[in-house]
Amino acid sequence: MDCKAPGGRIAKRLSVFYRALTRSAEHAATIYGGRSFALAFGGNEMPGYHTGPARRVGWLVGARHSDRDTVLGALAAAGFSWSADDLERLGAETLRRKIAFKQREGFGFGALRIPQRIIETPSPAGPFDEAFVRRRLRVLRSWCKLFVRS
Repeated sequence: MDCKAPGGRIAKRLSVFYRALTRSAEHAATIYGGRSFALAFGGNEMPGYHTGPARRVGWLVGARHSDRDTVLGALAAAGFSWSADDLERLGAETLRRKIAFKQREGFGFGALRIPQRIIETPSPAGPFDEAFVRRRLRVLRSWCKLFVRS
């Protein structure tokens, strides 16, 4: 990798600054400033696109989504004969384990920092504020408690 390119400097960890970036943008922002505009969600950087508020709340809690038919098609192409029900059962069990792991390791909805830029950046779904995001996080926290117990 060319060390003159920014990615090369990060990968090579050539300075204290780049070493901080290898940990995360959130970590670098706590050292150098800029937490208000660092697009980090629960410690992870945002994917390269801004969509609506639901997606942004999903990033905060580490939720991901895949199209069921696409997954089933990929499994079939790889020689696996799974039904939609099989995939849904596996997905539910995987999600239960993921939530339980995150809770066991200290993940907390209340401690999540909401990057101000996601509030300030126009959304295809229209404007929203931090209170909207916090309300959605409370709903998700309640849902997670129920889901893990079921």
